[in-house]
Order: sequence, then C-alpha cells, then structure tokens
Amino acid sequence: QKAQPTCQNDNTDRPCFILFTSGTTGQPNGVKVKHSNVCNILLTQPGNLGMKLGLKVSQILNVSFDMAMWEILGALSHGCTLIIRGKDIEAAVKKADIVIATPTILAALDAKKLTHIKTAAVAGEPCPASLANTWASFCNFYNCCGPTEVTIINTMQKYDPKKGHLTIGK
Repeated sequence: QKAQPTCQNDNTDRPCFILFTSGTTGQPNGVKVKHSNVCNILLTQPGNLGMKLGLKVSQILNVSFDMAMWEILGALSHGCTLIIRGKDIEAAVKKADIVIATPTILAALDAKKLTHIKTAAVAGEPCPASLANTWASFCNFYNCCGPTEVTIINTMQKYDPKKGHLTIGK
C-alpha cells in the first residue's frame, strides 16, 4: 500500500516559501506562506486536482506567480512528472494530463488539440463561461479564486456545464 503525502510535523506553521506580491494596495508585500497552508491545498481534494503517480502536470506559469507553486509543489508532492515549458506553452500542455493556468492563458490555447487533458484549473482573474464550457466538455474543469495570503487559492468549484452556473465556490 502506498503512503499518502501528509503534512503532520513540527514545521507546519513555519514558512514554506515567501512570495512577493503588490497586493491590493499596490505596495510590494512579502507573504510568508506556511507549510500547513500549502499542504491544505496540495494534499487534499479538490485542491490536489487528482494528482497522482504517473500523471503529468504542465509548469507553464511564471515562477514568481503563486499559482506556479501549485503546479510545481503539487506535482512533486504526488510523484507526478512536471512538464516545464520552453517558449511554447501549448507544447508543454500537449504533454500534460493536468494544467493550471489563468483564464487568459487557457483561452490562448487550442482546446481542440488538448482533449487528452484530464483536469484543468483556472484562477487569477474572472473566467468566461464560454471558456469553462469548452474545457468542461472534455475534462474536469475547476474555477478557483484566492489571494496569495491564504495560499494560492481558497475557493474552487468543479464546473458542471449541464448546470451552466459558473461560480467560485459556495
């Protein structure tokens, strides 16, 4: 039986990483993101996005963006292969099973060439319903939101195109 990743140790309240953000004030702010918060999003459903050994996660976001930690640390925590992009984002996504992006980045990709994707998650800006409908037609599609201060995202909804109601959580 394979051990599941856990975050049960004395270091859970210590910083895992520091991310600098302009925040809502426009003033640069170093956010100390705790191990416990990172574990909450990366190691539990639905935040783990179904990551598991054998799957491939694209790493397409700028490493200075907190969502890149979701890609990188999520993949590494679950034994996934991390597909690091070069100049061509779509080439990296073509090799992946799971993609995490902003709606703008996802909208720039040709979804017809990416129907092998198992899970896609977007955050960082409002998601158009048309984008959610396109991607949810062939994969598990999550619409997410959350400021860096609460660790990458704090709210997510698995979008169901049959219900046609695009929200961010409840």
